Amino acid sequence: MFLKVKDQNLTINNFIEINSLNKKIYLKGHFFYNDTLYQENNIIDFFEKNIHDRELTSLNGFFNLIVICEKTKKINIYNDRVGAVGLYYYSSKSEIIISDNIHQISSHLNSNTIDIISIMEMLRFRFTSGRYTLYEDIFKLTPASKISIDFKSKPQLNISRYWDYSFKKTNNTISQSEEEGYEILMSIMKRYRKNINEDKVALALSGGFDSRCVLGLLLKNQFTNLKTFTYGHNDCDDITIAKQISNIYNLDSSFLSNPNYCDNLFNKSKVDTIIPQIGHTSYYMQGMYNQILLDKLDDVRYIMLGDPGFILGIYLSKFDSKISSNQKLVKFIQNKNRAGIHSDTIQKILKDKSISSDDILNCIEERMIESMGDSNDYRIKYYKWIQENRFRNYILASQIDMNVNQNKIVLSPLYDNEFTDYLFSLPSNHYKNYKVYLNIIGKHILSGELKELANIKYDSRGHYRIKNDDYSPRIKHKKIKSLIKLKNKITGRYQKNDLYPLLELSRKNTLNFRQKISNLIDVNSNIFNMQEVKKIIDKNTNSKFGLKYTVMIALSAILAEDYINNGR
Repeated sequence: MFLKVKDQNLTINNFIEINSLNKKIYLKGHFFYNDTLYQENNIIDFFEKNIHDRELTSLNGFFNLIVICEKTKKINIYNDRVGAVGLYYYSSKSEIIISDNIHQISSHLNSNTIDIISIMEMLRFRFTSGRYTLYEDIFKLTPASKISIDFKSKPQLNISRYWDYSFKKTNNTISQSEEEGYEILMSIMKRYRKNINEDKVALALSGGFDSRCVLGLLLKNQFTNLKTFTYGHNDCDDITIAKQISNIYNLDSSFLSNPNYCDNLFNKSKVDTIIPQIGHTSYYMQGMYNQILLDKLDDVRYIMLGDPGFILGIYLSKFDSKISSNQKLVKFIQNKNRAGIHSDTIQKILKDKSISSDDILNCIEERMIESMGDSNDYRIKYYKWIQENRFRNYILASQIDMNVNQNKIVLSPLYDNEFTDYLFSLPSNHYKNYKVYLNIIGKHILSGELKELANIKYDSRGHYRIKNDDYSPRIKHKKIKSLIKLKNKITGRYQKNDLYPLLELSRKNTLNFRQKISNLIDVNSNIFNMQEVKKIIDKNTNSKFGLKYTVMIALSAILAEDYINNGR
């Protein structure tokens, strides 16, 4: 899709005309309205209902929607509350350009200028924040946005946020909260069931809580045309647990368990298929595995997400309630996000030596604060930074945007508007330590014929049991857990269980592995001192943590720059 407004002239492609309403419509993705699923093939039916702006800001799904009214010469653009489906824009005094393909905008502008602060963010966190991309002056639409453009005169881009997070606590007991959450999830699944009918649904099944929760909901609601898929390697928990579940419930399951699939991470031709899709906001490792799975799902239209799930409980359970300033919150986030390349090392590998380590910290800090919004509640700011930066650009860009670009309908009960609103109504002692969520899973979803699912262990977290009316870990003692972790490290189980066994792969043929990395970074860079980059990579190639984060993040930033520089 391409839209350009210059003076009073409008250039568009890939829009649907509704002549009776004098409108042109573009929809990417899907949404629910009055329990009906709307996508490109029935969007005209939706607008023939005489839809108003208040309806357009309450849609539930993963989508970008553009409405051009020829009569009023106005353009209105809306996206969903998650904002993972990419929509990009450029605005100057003379023109506005909008596209679902960021490279189409850069090509039109004949510009390949890279935003150096975005490069710093990518190196530090694996993703860019808020509206920023690696392209200077080309931005990504943030969640719950409405753009208004009036092209009767000189066009102006007006962006507002139509919805935001807020706590609206109820006085429910823990039991009432569990029942309410369960009923909401069942209602969401019934809505899905009504619209999907007997079409095939695919679920990425891991060894964790979230995909188990969604699998239970699917089975409880009689989704019989179901396919699960799991990737990893034969030693990792995800594969062994998913196989156990598949055997018990006789599921149609696909397992990508050949550890050699990790080789794709260092295959230039494979990497070059991922960088254009997510490399402008996230590191490419996140998209590689999703692409492998997509190639095997040609016969599936509907993809159900089970991850990430209960992030409100995951992150706010450990939030420091004493935080009372942006600076303290930034420091808290930096300490919690140790994965990535730190400012001293970033300064070493940049060519521009006028940029100090403190400059890098300050630039990243300013971006972090901008992306958190202006709430007075620092829990909200922290949640927004996690959800709208880390999850939106790092995880959901591959899980949602890449799938939507392949014409898949992506559904996620744990990200449904109704369930999100429910989460923010919970008292803190209900979401702390995931209590209400685990009880919904163990006591309500995985009950009756699905009780056996509740007894299967959850990856490294072990087995959970109903005890004292709570679904909780069988082994709670911290010292025992620490001893088990130490044993796994000594026996090698710790390394084998890693979903991405890069260190094992490197040790099979160290020289060959290092040569592949060397071939990848054999590029000309305007930003990086490649000699320093090679030193950092050599230093981290023998470490599991260093490989997965320092090496892979450096490769992502370098190869993204190379892609942009070559105007591909």
